[in-house]
Amino acid sequence: MENSISVVEGRTLHEISLQRKLWADLTAASLDFCEDLLQWSSCGNVAVTDTDLDRVVDRVLYMYVSEPLAYWCVRARCLPYNSRNFGAVVTSLPPYLLDVDALQLSRELRLIGGGSPIVEYEGTFSTTHFVALLPSTGFERLCQWCLAREDGLGTEYDVFAIGRPLDRPGEMFFNYEIISAGECLFWRGPSDI
Repeated sequence: MENSISVVEGRTLHEISLQRKLWADLTAASLDFCEDLLQWSSCGNVAVTDTDLDRVVDRVLYMYVSEPLAYWCVRARCLPYNSRNFGAVVTSLPPYLLDVDALQLSRELRLIGGGSPIVEYEGTFSTTHFVALLPSTGFERLCQWCLAREDGLGTEYDVFAIGRPLDRPGEMFFNYEIISAGECLFWRGPSDI
């Protein structure tokens, strides 16, 4: 994670406070599991393989889902296959960015992964919450995406996927260790609040 977060002009003190708290909570969660990442690497394993850049991703990844699905994932310790095209899609885009448009993110996730019967990525309700996870060797980098922000600049993030097992094509969920979950701070239009 980054060492600092940017504060968007025009945000309320409450929004900035929420942003800083979420950043701190996710930093703490990643540090709690940092030893697991180091042990994983020291055993000859790698985290997420980035086939394009021949590097390993050693940071927290996020899956964006609706509120009920996020809570279900935590209770069941599972992630949904959220992509018709790739199985499960996760990103490096952190959920505490105030200037990311939730509707645009939803549209882009639908373009990348095609959605699924469980996660359609239509409207901002499908990206209100996140599930944070550590990388594993099952995830491969699909692409790097640039998401426009309110200030007109772009936020680049990586997109990773893990395929559905060929012998279980009808499965909708898979077991996976979740390190954190919660509400995203992305910008939502007035009709979505």
